[in-house]
Amino acid sequence: MEKEKQNNINHSEFECDFVSMRIVELLEKDNFELSVDYLKYIHKYLFQDVYEFAGEFRKIDFSKHEKKLNNDSVAYGDCKTLKESLEYDISIEKEKNYKDMSIVDVIKNIADFTSNIWQVYPFREGNTRTTAVFIEKYLISLGYAVDNSLFKDK
Repeated sequence: MEKEKQNNINHSEFECDFVSMRIVELLEKDNFELSVDYLKYIHKYLFQDVYEFAGEFRKIDFSKHEKKLNNDSVAYGDCKTLKESLEYDISIEKEKNYKDMSIVDVIKNIADFTSNIWQVYPFREGNTRTTAVFIEKYLISLGYAVDNSLFKDK
């Protein structure tokens, strides 16, 4: 019985280890494209060792009861319009010129864009990590220094 316990794989740790390794690899690459395809690429790259659906949008609608919201759910994107929702948010983002904005306006705009992308919640699993990497690579492409030590520590 003890041997069986030792042989059990902790799937949560397995996922965390593989995805953490992939995040480091991806952040070391210079490439970035502000596009839906690149968001899908990030998801596929991060979760290729974990999920057979890596890089694919979810095909069902769902809700998640959140303790911090009194067991209510965030209103996630409709599975029938995920691509269109993301394309819309990205098209609005492409029109912005951060060089002409104050740092306060840059932060507000990036926070809003991040929130919009995350709330669409296009993947079955891994949306937060995918969005975080997408936004970090976007900020780097814009010339901003990014401190992700908070993520590394957690």
